[in-house]
Amino acid sequence: MSFSADVPRDLQAALRPFPTLSVAIEGQTLRVVMNEPFVQRRTYEAIASAYCTSAARSTRRPWGGLPLKGIEVVNVTQAQGFGFSGTVVDCARWAKLPPDATEAFVDQRTRPLQRQ
Repeated sequence: MSFSADVPRDLQAALRPFPTLSVAIEGQTLRVVMNEPFVQRRTYEAIASAYCTSAARSTRRPWGGLPLKGIEVVNVTQAQGFGFSGTVVDCARWAKLPPDATEAFVDQRTRPLQRQ
C-alpha cells in the first residue's frame, strides 16, 4: 500500500485496514486503487464510511483542511468501481443519521465507475 505524500494522516489511518495498492488525491477527489479485480459494493461502502468517519471524528481540521469533495474506489485495473460525492459537511450529516436512513443517504451520493 502506498499513500501519496499529500494524503492527510487521518485518512491514511482510516484506510490502512483495506487492501489498497495506492491512495492519492487528484484534484478534490481521494482516489483509492484496490488490490482486487472487482470492487464489491460492500467494500466500497466500508471505505466510504471510513472516509467520512475520519472527518466526523476529527477534533481539528478534517483531512488536513483539504477541500475534498468525494472519493473514488476503483479496482486494480482502474476500470470498475464506485464514486462517492461527499464533503466534510456531508460526512458530518451522515454521522448523525439514524441507521435506517444511511442506506438512502449513501445511494444518493454513489455513482458506478466503468471505463471501457
